[in-house]
This record gives sequence, structure tokens and C-alpha cells, in this order.
Amino acid sequence: HYAAPEMLALANLLAHPEVGTRKMSGQIGNRTLLRSAKDLGRVLALAWLTSRSGIEAWVQSWEEALRERFPEEAPELALSAGAGLRELLADDDALDQARHAVDVGLLAGKDVTLENLRATGQRLLDDALQPLAERLGGRASS
Repeated sequence: HYAAPEMLALANLLAHPEVGTRKMSGQIGNRTLLRSAKDLGRVLALAWLTSRSGIEAWVQSWEEALRERFPEEAPELALSAGAGLRELLADDDALDQARHAVDVGLLAGKDVTLENLRATGQRLLDDALQPLAERLGGRASS
């Protein structure tokens, strides 16, 4: 048994509606990182490893999961799911921490840059999070 990558991504997106200030208790590669940077970095790594059509397919899975697990809150969760990611993408320091986490972890040896992560994040927002917000929330998230 394993968690599907898109469900891991959704769980991390929902767990971090903002970047915040909470640090990890341990270090990753000699750096103490923001918890949100590590977790949202994992979201970006999963998206980076997934094709564009794969990312688009996440929308259906996310919609079904939100409707099933959070029937009352699903519209609001769909609208807010990308808030922490947007904040991460706008914060160069936090995004660099995310880059460090994925460089030591899921994307080790791939030489992923801040620009790569920022582009991946924007693709995730455009191809999955905005459509999810439109389908469940009735309007695009801003």
C-alpha cells in the first residue's frame, strides 16, 4: 500500500495554507528549513516529475477526494488549496529552502533551479489548482 503522489501533494497543499515561520526540528543537508518549504517543495517535486497531462488528471482525483472526505468544506478547500504555494513562489528565501529540500531529496542530481521550481509551481496552479477551484468553488482562486 502506498499513497498516490497526487494525494500526497494535496495533503501538503492543504496542510500549508501559508508559508509561516515554523521550522523543522531536524536539518536537511545541514540546513534547518521551514516546515512548509520542505512540504511544499515536495509538492513541486512531485509536479516536476509528472507530465502535464498527469497534472491535469490530478484535478479529478482531488475533486473526488475533497467531496468524499470534506463534503461541507470542499468548496472552500478547493479555493484555498494553492494559497501556501502562491506565497512560497513569491518568497525567494522560502523557495530556495524548498529547492534545497528537493535537491537533497526527490530531485537529487537533477540540478533543479529556482526558476524551474517557480515554473513548475505556476504550471501546477494553472493546470490543477485553478481548475479545481473553478469546479468545486465556482470561481477561480486569485
